Amino acid sequence: MDEDEAESIRRKHTAALMRLPGVCGVSDLRRDENGNPVLVLFLDETAEPARLPKAIEGLTLGYEYTGSVKAT
Repeated sequence: MDEDEAESIRRKHTAALMRLPGVCGVSDLRRDENGNPVLVLFLDETAEPARLPKAIEGLTLGYEYTGSVKAT
């Protein structure tokens, strides 16, 4: 998957991903150890990664616990 396609998927699905239980943020695209694009979801303490999708439209999702995020 090229970067433009991955970015299009990110933009298309960010709002829906933010509605998933325990998701408190969505990263910019990152790369895995093989150079493939990955979209990281930031999770709070209520998140259950086993219940979250592993990919969306072929774009791999990763997870990072950050705790709750509050706007200042």
